[in-house]
Amino acid sequence: TGPGVGKPGFPPSARRLEPAEIDRLHALARQLRADEPDAPTVPGVDVYAPPTDRRVVLLEIFERGRDTATEHPAGPGKPSAKLIRELARLAWLDR
Repeated sequence: TGPGVGKPGFPPSARRLEPAEIDRLHALARQLRADEPDAPTVPGVDVYAPPTDRRVVLLEIFERGRDTATEHPAGPGKPSAKLIRELARLAWLDR
């Protein structure tokens, strides 16, 4: 979704990441958690109601059989921005 993305839809809805790309995403997610250790935990993405008064990022990670979701402030200069930029780059949305 977003500016510049049109039908029939590019990039494809799924792609295979290289091990180094996955490692980078994991590192960025760990850094985000370290930068915002008090980020609110969300009970689940299907019951999550985003706030209407601010932009947020919902980070959901399924790891070792455990699913966790946390809410983080969104926007330029926020700790979440690095992870969002990397996801956009991997999805070819930064071009």
